Amino acid sequence: MKSTARAGKQGKRKSRNVPAAAHSPTSIATDSFSSGVVDNPKSELPQAIPVLIVDDHPLFRHGLAQLINSDDGYSICGEASSAPEAMALVRKLKPKLAIVDLGLKGPSGIELTKSLRFEFPKMPILVLSMHDEPTYAVRSLRAGANGYVTKQDALGSVLIALREVLDGRVYLSPSMASEVISNVVLTKREPGADPTDGLTDYTSVQKPSKRIARISKKS
Repeated sequence: MKSTARAGKQGKRKSRNVPAAAHSPTSIATDSFSSGVVDNPKSELPQAIPVLIVDDHPLFRHGLAQLINSDDGYSICGEASSAPEAMALVRKLKPKLAIVDLGLKGPSGIELTKSLRFEFPKMPILVLSMHDEPTYAVRSLRAGANGYVTKQDALGSVLIALREVLDGRVYLSPSMASEVISNVVLTKREPGADPTDGLTDYTSVQKPSKRIARISKKS
């Protein structure tokens, strides 16, 4: 009787674990969110502009790709989760535009932006970030980005941002634009001073990161 009761309890315990596993992120097929070259039928459409997404959060990257692919004017040709992988894919795929997450692990999105701008000077770069402070937008633009969109605004404005930067204009999230103008133009400061010169958490924006260069040459 005890063994039967124990077996019943174990059976109940296993059955309770099934729904939890079914709703766990690990139950999602990892191939659905893998990075690399994207086999996209839209790539064959002449009007679809190839776009590369660089973000180390697979779920966010996948959702962003679905949103952009919903517009017939764009085609996601590749997805990268790191700066070295992004450099290799850009060289291979030659996208017309790159979307770069500011908070990449390893070499940052700022470092990647500098390297992309150095090697592909005409390719538009749109930076995505969880930061809504104007100093991050200023850093991104100084590094060579053509636009800056917060992840909070991404779902509502990323398609607009893509059109703007592809047309040669600088784009900032609506909530960010006035802050950046105030930070860069209206803030009183010493003649010749730059409001971001005292920021030391990123390297100089004048040259691409040696760290990316070293890794990229090996790839």
